[in-house]
Amino acid sequence: MPTFLEVLTRHNLEVDRSHLKSGGNTTMNTDISPQSWCPWPEFSYANLTTIFSRQLGSRYEGPERLENNSLRPHVVII
Repeated sequence: MPTFLEVLTRHNLEVDRSHLKSGGNTTMNTDISPQSWCPWPEFSYANLTTIFSRQLGSRYEGPERLENNSLRPHVVII
């Protein structure tokens, strides 16, 4: 079984975008923004993989590959 890191860094499947509305992904009706922030100069792939090495190195037990059909929206009628 692959590790989480191996699964997360795989090539993405091509997604059928033909049914999407044009324009941006989201709209915002409020003016919410961070009040403060501080830079994290050490933010890097190397540091993140070190911090999360135990989780990223654990075995992934989900589906081996997502098929294109699993990415299509599903309609449930009750």
